[in-house]
Amino acid sequence: MTLNQSLQTAMEVSRKAGIQWGQSTINERIKAIKLLDNYLRSHLEQLLLDIQKITKKSNMDVLTGEFHLLFEAIKYYKGIAPKLLKKERKKTPFPNFNRKSYVQYEPIGVCLLFSPWNYPLQLSILPMISALLAGNTVILKPSEHLVGFSAILKPLLQSMNLPEGVIQVVDGGADIGKGLIDQKPDKIFFTGSQKVGKQILRQASEHFIQCDLELSGKDPLIVFEDCDLERAANAAVWGAFVNGGQVCVSVERVYVQETVYDRFLEKVKEKSESLQLDDLARNLMTTTISFINVREQIQKAIEDGAALVTEVIMDEQESYIAPTILKNVNHSMAIMREETFGPVLPIMSFSTEEEAIRLANDSPFGLNAYVFSKDKDRIERVVRFLESGNVYVNDVILNVSNIHLPFGGVKESGMGRYHGVEGLLTFTQSKSVMIYSGNVSKNMNWYPYSSNALAILKKWYKRWS
Repeated sequence: MTLNQSLQTAMEVSRKAGIQWGQSTINERIKAIKLLDNYLRSHLEQLLLDIQKITKKSNMDVLTGEFHLLFEAIKYYKGIAPKLLKKERKKTPFPNFNRKSYVQYEPIGVCLLFSPWNYPLQLSILPMISALLAGNTVILKPSEHLVGFSAILKPLLQSMNLPEGVIQVVDGGADIGKGLIDQKPDKIFFTGSQKVGKQILRQASEHFIQCDLELSGKDPLIVFEDCDLERAANAAVWGAFVNGGQVCVSVERVYVQETVYDRFLEKVKEKSESLQLDDLARNLMTTTISFINVREQIQKAIEDGAALVTEVIMDEQESYIAPTILKNVNHSMAIMREETFGPVLPIMSFSTEEEAIRLANDSPFGLNAYVFSKDKDRIERVVRFLESGNVYVNDVILNVSNIHLPFGGVKESGMGRYHGVEGLLTFTQSKSVMIYSGNVSKNMNWYPYSSNALAILKKWYKRWS
């Protein structure tokens, strides 16, 4: 069987399974999600070990980054799905009396999910949950850069006791991804880099395939002089270096008001250097290519005039890069403009609120943004003008774990939203329905037109407000 035939068969199996699954009740779908929840909880210790081994994360980052949001999402969507997916009654205005109107939410069909290597479990299972609850079938293609993940995933999916073909996992590289898109799935949900996201969008557009894309970020943190500087420094260090900086919403550039710049720099230097001695917080780069890319970005920044605040410590054999802080940076440098998927924190100063907003917005990306201040009026102003899909005030990263909030980017950070109500409805297609229930043989605006009907309509429209 050729590659194309194999992928065609996978699509045919998924479409066939969708006939049955799409007609299943919401209670049947929730039952499968509950089985998944039970498996995750009862096998938590082993799953932690398995995922830690292949991602090279610290145990704390695996537990909080992979599992916390999954448990929250399962609980949340089990609760809201029955109500949210019910027919929704709508008003029917004059002259459409004797009619009822409603919207019903139906499955889209086959959903092709691409999951990344940095949070493989969370970013495979979470969109899958929404897709399945909405009545869709799923073809999941995990990142080819994470060897061994599919073996971890297989028993987890089997625990759901789903009909054959409702979920399929297809492994492979870029050629497999392109081949799957050519099979014309009904929706694509992709989490990954801006570069690959653009390629997917171009290919999908040829087939008018719906796309949700959660792409790269270059998330700014703005530190105003009136904030709790100790908290801001702690947040910057954790936000930049958690999971080795391999987080789509990592703190990737910091703007500090010039009056507190030196004090802030001193604090983050001290905190970052202490991390190098903390084995519990030690994260390796998950992939060799990531290590190489980050190493080259640091070298290029120094060549361009950036200065080191902390010593560069690297271990190529282990793919380890110690937390690295840079100063004397500016927006002509790639380190301030391109996504850095690693433990690097460039810091520059600003003088005014307007300058801080301008610098934060001077980016092709707009995923998350962070603001530290105690001034409520200032917070409201800055939040309003930041070009970002999400903003977190006086904290970092954890807003993505609030399952009640829709999450997604603007500009080149992607399109569409997941989490929240939007995260379930994005896997549905709405159908508007209006039903006439009267016994009149002709509407007043049907042929043949009458002067009497015209007069009635004129009178009504003059009074309408």
